[in-house]
Amino acid sequence: MEEQAAWKLLKTVLGVAAFIAFGVGVWGGWTVAKTYFDTKDAAHSRYTGLATISQKITMNAANAGTPSVTQILK
Repeated sequence: MEEQAAWKLLKTVLGVAAFIAFGVGVWGGWTVAKTYFDTKDAAHSRYTGLATISQKITMNAANAGTPSVTQILK
C-alpha cells in the first residue's frame, strides 16, 4: 500500500511539473513570436518603437498639414 501511495505521489508531481513546463513553453513561444512580429512590423512602419500617443498625434497632424496638439496648446 505504501508503494502505491509513493507511485501516486510521483505521478502527481510529474503531472504538475509537465503542466508547468507546458505553460512556460507556450508563454515563451508566444513571447518570441510576438517580439519577432513586432520587430518585423517596426521595420516597415513609422509609428513604432518608443513613440508615445502624443508623438503619433503630432506626426499625423504634421503629415496632414494641420496643427498638432502641441502647436494648438502653445
